[in-house]
Amino acid sequence: MISAARRINRAASAGGGRVFDRYHARALSTPREVRNCLAYVLNNWRHHGEDRSRSTARWLVDKYATAVAFDGWKELGRGRCVARPPSYSTLVVWQPRTWLLSVGWRRHGLVRIGEVPGARGESDDPD
Repeated sequence: MISAARRINRAASAGGGRVFDRYHARALSTPREVRNCLAYVLNNWRHHGEDRSRSTARWLVDKYATAVAFDGWKELGRGRCVARPPSYSTLVVWQPRTWLLSVGWRRHGLVRIGEVPGARGESDDPD
């Protein structure tokens, strides 16, 4: 996987960019680890301040990511997703096939919309 990341970065660097800065594979094995990973992936845009621009300040979630298809937002209630913008082209989202990813992680609470990974202001505690 590291080799693939390096090759992708090499190809992307011709256009002046990088795809991967780091890559560290680690199997998630507990409901809490999976819940924290979901919060990190879905709200990482907040950690990087992308929710503070004039154009995105009113967004509940990153509208151009899979967060709009996620049905585990605490504020919306279980099973409800965020409304998509009219111009949104739906991303392919694979449904979870394991107990940890479909049900298990919910034991530690749904993900809050304002939860910031690495805490920029809100606690990492889901409760």
